[in-house]
Amino acid sequence: MLVAREDLGAAADRYFERRDVAGHEGTFGLLTQGMVSRKAAFVRSMLHALAPFYNAGAYRSKEQI
Repeated sequence: MLVAREDLGAAADRYFERRDVAGHEGTFGLLTQGMVSRKAAFVRSMLHALAPFYNAGAYRSKEQI
């Protein structure tokens, strides 16, 4: 169970009965059995967040075209 305002690493430690998940493989690493590393998850998240800036044309509404 997640607790409001709790760090994901602390919740993962408790759920997976591990120590320092965040400092090792990360929650994504555990959830995907190592197929998605902690670093890869962060890189992908950043790319998704920045997409409107490096491909602004795809984010225009039909009225703006």
